[in-house]
Amino acid sequence: MPIVLPRELPARDVLVGEGVAVTAHEAPLKVALVNLMPQKSATERQFARLLAHSPFAVDLTLLLPSGYEPKTTGHDHLKRFYQRWEDVAHHRFDGLIVTGAPVELLPFGAVTYWHSLACLFDWADDHVGLSLYVCWAAQAALFHRHGILKEALPQKAFGLYPQDVDNGGHWLVRGLGGRMTTPVSRHTTVDQRAIDDVDDLVTLAASDETGPCLLADEQRSAAYMFNHLEYEADTLWNEYRRDARAGLDTRQPDNMKAHKRDALGRPPWWRDSRLFFDNWVGAMARRRCATIVPHGLGRQSFAPRHHLPC
Repeated sequence: MPIVLPRELPARDVLVGEGVAVTAHEAPLKVALVNLMPQKSATERQFARLLAHSPFAVDLTLLLPSGYEPKTTGHDHLKRFYQRWEDVAHHRFDGLIVTGAPVELLPFGAVTYWHSLACLFDWADDHVGLSLYVCWAAQAALFHRHGILKEALPQKAFGLYPQDVDNGGHWLVRGLGGRMTTPVSRHTTVDQRAIDDVDDLVTLAASDETGPCLLADEQRSAAYMFNHLEYEADTLWNEYRRDARAGLDTRQPDNMKAHKRDALGRPPWWRDSRLFFDNWVGAMARRRCATIVPHGLGRQSFAPRHHLPC
């Protein structure tokens, strides 16, 4: 099914060239992407590609929190394609994605847009069907909602790492099997023991080397992904080169040579990325159907806020 993107968005031409179905017409599933990553266009393209490959059409809205002023994206691009989330706070969305941000080593309260982001987390509880928080955003949401602190790693976790999947049949990781490989790029982690102390949190994937990878928050219809299934094949290498140009002591990404692209140039984690996002969007679609069935059809006409589909 197609993804809905503005006609002038750079990601549109790239995806059309790949044969991805893209349209400018309104689609049934509305997803908000709060993009805090430095390379806005690349991140737009990465998430749009995965959402476009799901079985359901998605209308993607690009958002930023108030107080957030990016330094690596042109003003014209932001003005044309982005809105402040407060300006659309009266709308409801079927899904919300909040990306990572290069502020991991700062205390949460020292981030200039922290207040706006914390308000967004609260807003999502009542205005969003399913939420997905990625990397630093996952740590930020866990801190705001459950008081779980992030911890600095001895050195940056950077590269491809296998993750053990313990799903017990959970819908979010259906089809992934017992192991998946994810790109990891972060300076911080969260203590598994602190996660285990919260009844609402379920650990779905983790690594002995890099710690927790994916959590489900059943009460808040949220998922916390500490790694980067959305990354393209060359994203980790691009980050390495960026850090090298900046004079940072970043090593080459681990385990990259052991994993090859497929015949179509797709990264080795592509299948797992597709399955994960297909599961997430599919659950979003089922949830929306459950909320709009008219009275008198023998089905529930309104799905409870905290119900997650099977």
